Amino acid sequence: MGLSIHFHGTLRTFASLPQLREVLLRHANAAEAELMDIDDEAGELGRYLNDDLMDTSAPLKGFLLNFQPACEPVFFVFGKDRRMACSCKTQFTALDNHKRIVHLLEEVAPLFEELHVLDEGGYWETHDEAELLARRNHLAQAIDMVAEALEHGRPQARPKADHDLN
Repeated sequence: MGLSIHFHGTLRTFASLPQLREVLLRHANAAEAELMDIDDEAGELGRYLNDDLMDTSAPLKGFLLNFQPACEPVFFVFGKDRRMACSCKTQFTALDNHKRIVHLLEEVAPLFEELHVLDEGGYWETHDEAELLARRNHLAQAIDMVAEALEHGRPQARPKADHDLN
């Protein structure tokens, strides 16, 4: 259970990496996030997509974008096949970080042969902030009910509350 953005795709060409970095850097600066370059000649990254191991053998090239607080890093890391896959949990961070990642993906999509996005918050499809907040609140209530049941042996639904961290 969680609120995540899942995405995968194939970069059109490695010549697009500087343009991808430029977009990521702009978003990182706007959000006071950290951008790390990944250029690993020796490493291997085991990535699976639909139960298939992606060919992400060295050299690995790409970027890691780290929004804070409490947001998983966003990876754009490519093996020699130019494919990448990432899942980023956003349920414990500010709504703005979830929205930033969606807007970032929209901006970089033209650099990919295809980019597939599954947004558990629904924001990718609708840009509806109220729906995103409602989905996060629903998850928070479910987590609270499970915690209550574990602690006291019986769930108690709490009144609906705005769990927005903004």
